[in-house]
Amino acid sequence: MDEEFDIPLLNNIADALSITNAELQSYFDLLHGDNVHYPYPIKQVIINLSSCTELRIKFRLLEEHWAFLFDDINKAKKHNLDIGNFVSVSFAHGIERLKNLCGIDTQKYFIASQQLQRYRNKIVHFTLNDNFGAILNVIAGSIGDINLFVSDEIVPYIKNYDAIKDIKNELNELKTFQKKLVSS
Repeated sequence: MDEEFDIPLLNNIADALSITNAELQSYFDLLHGDNVHYPYPIKQVIINLSSCTELRIKFRLLEEHWAFLFDDINKAKKHNLDIGNFVSVSFAHGIERLKNLCGIDTQKYFIASQQLQRYRNKIVHFTLNDNFGAILNVIAGSIGDINLFVSDEIVPYIKNYDAIKDIKNELNELKTFQKKLVSS
């Protein structure tokens, strides 16, 4: 068991998208036509979409400069990045860095995703209690945020054609679910 275990950041993004797609498929399979909503798949969708959002922020920051991934840029050491021994930038500070250090119009890409992050924090750290339709709308909006950001700010930095194809396939499936969410 001496082989390396290495999962790159881009794979984590693709995995989060894939898991989200599977959970959305589960949600719609359970929904049928009886309009009974099952919270478990939606809970997992919120957690995984939120993870995807954090990972896409970090992917883009990494493309700009590796030190931007550190919570405290002044304490950034390449060795710590290489071994994964550091506190990473928070969701909110990551968005600020995208805007201030990368020149990205974050209002264009993180509208619903910020509410999704608040939902995620409630689920993971306490409890989520909100209107189910509002939650589905935030999920649909977050899917739109993710599609736009990944297309504009991540795909141009991917060098591997197969990785681009895989990400785009996951995004296309996600768009299909977005349409279903909006029409449900």
